[in-house]
Amino acid sequence: MIGCNLICSILQQRAIGPNVSPLVDANFMAEVEHLVLTAGHDVAKLHAPIQIDVSQVGDEIVQMSGRSIEMRLGDMIMRDAQGISCSIIYGQDNRSPITLATTHVLYIAYGPPGITAESITAQFEAIKH
Repeated sequence: MIGCNLICSILQQRAIGPNVSPLVDANFMAEVEHLVLTAGHDVAKLHAPIQIDVSQVGDEIVQMSGRSIEMRLGDMIMRDAQGISCSIIYGQDNRSPITLATTHVLYIAYGPPGITAESITAQFEAIKH
């Protein structure tokens, strides 16, 4: 689910973050509407194979800030051939974010217990429109 910081920012009418791309904005608006945490990646920056997994002992992610963090065991993640691309706890990596130059996007919606398949479908439909 979307974190309290995001909801509180919206309710207090504070700036949420930089305007990066309409591809990011569409995802963000759908997240707010459907409360389904979804990561967006520039497909050109990912390297096959791409796998949905859980973090293992010793897994690390380099966050968008450039900071490398050793991950908690059992976090929901997506990894590619170069490492972990996103995590439900630690967010997105610094290798594959969407930019204004992005032309092909992979959206990953997290579905932990309590998030229904219908909610995830609605999330993706909202992003498309």
